[in-house]
This record gives sequence, structure tokens and C-alpha cells, in this order.
Amino acid sequence: MKLPKFIHDILTEPDNETYCIIKTMAALGTFSFIGLGITHLILNHAFDFLGFGTGLGAIMGSAGVGAHFKKDTLVANTN
Repeated sequence: MKLPKFIHDILTEPDNETYCIIKTMAALGTFSFIGLGITHLILNHAFDFLGFGTGLGAIMGSAGVGAHFKKDTLVANTN
């Protein structure tokens, strides 16, 4: 099955053994945010596109910033 290897490759560091905490937290946060949005839609029969987009953008933006700073600290520690 190719999907578990694909997910494993996405969530690990370049060595493909160590899981990246930033990538894992971003994936879990995104999936839970989407799941909670779907649950809210089913229970309340309403969907706020602006609020959903802002929240998802905040999750993705913070994950990008975290990955950027993590990249800089890994380079600094290896030199």
C-alpha cells in the first residue's frame, strides 16, 4: 500500500526516520480543524467561510513559520 509510505515520507525529516513535530502538529491540527468544521456544519446547518478560512490560514501560516525557524536552527546546529 502506497499511502502509508507517502504519509510517512511527508511527516518525517529528510533522513526519513525522525518524525518532524512541526509537520505532525500541522497535519493533526488541520485534520481536526476540518473535522470540527464539518461537525459544526452538520449540527448547526450553517458555515462561516470567512471564519473557517481565517482559522485554517492561521494554522497553515504558523506551521510555515515554525518550519522556517526549525530549518534555521537545524542548519545552525550542524555547522
